[in-house]
Formats: sequence, structure tokens, C-alpha cells
Amino acid sequence: MSEEEATVEAGECTTVESGADAADADDAAASFLELDADLDTGQDPETGADSGHVADAERVPRERCPDGYPLGARTDEVLALTVDIGLDERVVYLAWPDEATDAPLVWYLDATGIELRELYGREVQLAEREGHTTLATPAEAPRGSGRWYGGVLGGAALSAGLLATLPAAGPTLGPPLGLLWGALTLVGLPYAVYRDAWYVRTHSDWDGGPLFWATLSALPLLNLVSVASYLYSRSKANFFGFEPSLRTRVVDAVRSLL
Repeated sequence: MSEEEATVEAGECTTVESGADAADADDAAASFLELDADLDTGQDPETGADSGHVADAERVPRERCPDGYPLGARTDEVLALTVDIGLDERVVYLAWPDEATDAPLVWYLDATGIELRELYGREVQLAEREGHTTLATPAEAPRGSGRWYGGVLGGAALSAGLLATLPAAGPTLGPPLGLLWGALTLVGLPYAVYRDAWYVRTHSDWDGGPLFWATLSALPLLNLVSVASYLYSRSKANFFGFEPSLRTRVVDAVRSLL
């Protein structure tokens, strides 16, 4: 056998062995897939998602809605939204408002500041309610303004500053500063917290109590800790629409004064 023929034969053997190895690897992978399919872990795979993008919408009769679906209002028609969650799609339903009935759909659009046509392609939050996948919407009509957030921060900072200044204020400035601090503690700061808490409650999934936090923020000396706790709780909220940062709010406020 010549050297060239030996080289060709060795190459053919190597190719056959490589093909056999690949076949063995495919068989092994198939075996693992079969074992995985047969394995019962006792848990259903997670197929849900907490957000997705609106892919389609249709106005349909109420009868098309699954039995027991939490619509939030009783109307003759519903809006069926198809939400793409990546590997699957979910259809969520919202009561279609009429002249006599307000509905979560209206509250949602008010809270997000958009028109219905702008829902297409928009990322939305989903929630599980009464065993059904629903669109996360406000539980009541939106209230308040996001500007009260700045009032809470400013009020807390001013209250802390006045409290630190009182011991060194002296007999002349002490009483006026004390009166200002008392008014801010008992009225100004609690009112700002109350208004901001209503805004957060009706524009996000936050379920805190406005009156509860306003009461805590009115407790002298403890109000700064209470406000810090409120702001931490507020930071965990998922807003339905775009929520500008504090820096953006400050810049907008300065621009409005110019």
C-alpha cells in the first residue's frame, strides 16, 4: 500500500469515527430529553409572566369573557387585549365603559396619561386575580398629582433643618421657628404625604393607606422616621405609566420659573 493510499484510508476511518461520536452524542441527548419528559416533579411549569406587550385588541360581547373573570364593572361589552409575554400570549379583558358606568379601563388610561390607540405595542403589567390573568389597573379613579412627592421631600428636609436649628436659635428666633416647625410637623408634612400617597395608590400597584401614613408623619420627632419609611415603601411601587425621577421634576420646576 502506497503512502497516499494509507493517508486516504486513515482519513476515512477518522471520518467514520467522528460520525459515530456525533451519533452517540445525539442519542445521549435524546435519552436525556426522554428522561426529562418522564420525570414528574409534582409542580407545573411556570407559564405566567408579570408583564408583556399588547399585540392586539378587540371589542367583544361580555359573553366571550370567561366565567368569573374579574372585570371590575358590569357592562354589555368588554375589551379583549392580546398580550405577548414572549413564549406565549395571554388574553386579558376589561369592561368597556358606557354612559352610566365608569370602568378600570378609563382609570388605567387616566393613570398612564395615554389614549387607547397608544396601547398597541406598549408594555403592560399583568396580575393574578381570582384565578385569572388580568391587566394591572387602578382599583379606583386616579387622584392627586405627582408633584406632591417633591412636597414630601422638601417638607421633611425643612422639618429636619428647623429641628436642628431650634437649640441654637435663642430667645428671639426660638419661638417663631418653633411655631413654624410645629405647623410644618402637624399640618404641612402630613398633608403632603396624604396627597402624595393617594397619587401613588391610584397610579401604581401600591396598596398603602394614605391616612395611615399621614397620621404617622404628624407625630413630632418620629415623623422623620415615618416619612423615611413611607418613601421606602413608595419606592417599591410599580407605576402604570411613566414616573419621572426627582431630578427631572426639579429641572421641570426650575424651567417653569424661567
